Amino acid sequence: MRFEVQMPVDLAVKKVATKVQQPNLMTAFAYVPKAKLVGLVSEEEVDVFWVRPFVGNIFRPHFKGRFLRKEDKTVLEGTFSIGVFAKGIVVLFMLALSLFEIGILSIELRQGNVQLIPLIVPPILAGLVLLMVLIARWLGESDIDHIKAAIDLTLDS
Repeated sequence: MRFEVQMPVDLAVKKVATKVQQPNLMTAFAYVPKAKLVGLVSEEEVDVFWVRPFVGNIFRPHFKGRFLRKEDKTVLEGTFSIGVFAKGIVVLFMLALSLFEIGILSIELRQGNVQLIPLIVPPILAGLVLLMVLIARWLGESDIDHIKAAIDLTLDS
């Protein structure tokens, strides 16, 4: 994703930073009265996400980028991805399921009594977690549009 504007980098950073609320526990876990852009903005790093009232989505998309000066333009370049916290939760859950599966398999092999049901439960749970992530990403597609529009509107004003 790329946003270009004809202004100095420091002015572009200041304009975007004024429209972005600093994150806190209220924006992360509780009710917010109106939809807003939340995150951190500096010349070296931009990490923003969209927060909506009554809708929590740990897998919401984050725009991660940085401001650059290219030729006579200021450019904000970045990509959309889920946050580090959400990625960490998924990785830890998958790791726990893998260890659980290895434990079940090793116990059953030692006992010589391999049963199918205990072996398929962890892969089914892993599949459900991946399905949950995909649904959350699908629900977050409108957040990407809101983030793009908010940055465009801010830089164009």
